[in-house]
Amino acid sequence: MEPSHNGQFEFFDDPINVLEGTALELSAAAGFDVSRSGILFVARQSTVKQRTTFKHNVYYITKSSLTRLGIQKPSALIVAGLEGASSSPVFSPDGQSAAFLQKPKGLYEDDKSKIVLVPNIDVVPITTEVVASIEGKGSWALSPDGYMVEGRESKMLSSANSNGAPFGLHSSQVEEVHYQGAEDHEIHAWVIKPSDFVAGKKYPLLYAIHGGPSNAWIDIWWDGTWNLAVFAEQGYVVFAPNITGSTGFGEEFAKRAYND
Repeated sequence: MEPSHNGQFEFFDDPINVLEGTALELSAAAGFDVSRSGILFVARQSTVKQRTTFKHNVYYITKSSLTRLGIQKPSALIVAGLEGASSSPVFSPDGQSAAFLQKPKGLYEDDKSKIVLVPNIDVVPITTEVVASIEGKGSWALSPDGYMVEGRESKMLSSANSNGAPFGLHSSQVEEVHYQGAEDHEIHAWVIKPSDFVAGKKYPLLYAIHGGPSNAWIDIWWDGTWNLAVFAEQGYVVFAPNITGSTGFGEEFAKRAYND
């Protein structure tokens, strides 16, 4: 497989299943990356029950090992002290180093992700946690994969589908509201209306609760997973609150649902 002139990769032979003969299950949603050095991907051991842990590791397989004569098993990039889910692996432009995110614990999805650097991927990969701290919380207050709401206004930076315009959707269908929740905590919520919404007309309400609870409704209202616009276009007004335990509103708020 080599990059073509337009930046896409082309296959010059039949694809090889690098997971064949392993007990690994690919976590495609967590990300992968390809370079001239090899492949980085996130996977978990199929022998581990997912109900008891969210642990996923980043694995690396060299390009030179991708031959039918003898495919080497993928190597796990282990980080001392980090036992949670990994995500977002990426090579440096020259393919010689790499970075990814990993959470400290395997039981909670809302732990703050840590940035991990692999300075030289081909020389017995050594992983280093960036901005680490002695107590283990990290010296950076933010979570690199978190969704944050600052203030009461949002701004769209880009849209792959012109904000749904080809399908008759528009950003004016969506509003943000805030209200006081349990123990007087401020709760953020989205309101998604039908594209032909008429002010003053009564509509049935659809109350959408996200799972997790370590998750959040973010500003993606018509994606392929939880497409709230599909419900709105059936004539509902959709109310999607980021309830207590949601991520993106501070670690303390996210952990308030523990053992509840």
